[in-house]
Amino acid sequence: MNAQTAGSRGNGNWARLVGAFVEIRRDQRTVRRGVVEDAMPDSSALWLAADATNQRMMYAAADDYQVWIHPRQLGSSIKFG
Repeated sequence: MNAQTAGSRGNGNWARLVGAFVEIRRDQRTVRRGVVEDAMPDSSALWLAADATNQRMMYAAADDYQVWIHPRQLGSSIKFG
């Protein structure tokens, strides 16, 4: 599956990503992967939670960071119809 951007420039809301596993990119390069701990309501910045190798870190849209997510398949317990 390809990653999809969840950027703040009209095509996403970073605040909705709290708790999600994301990929942070800048200049088409992956900077870090992790779980979104918090985000500004206006999608101007978000914080990735600390993990085993990285401390808590803020990424700002004004610094040209993009947030990418990977679509996930629905669990087998979800049914339609």
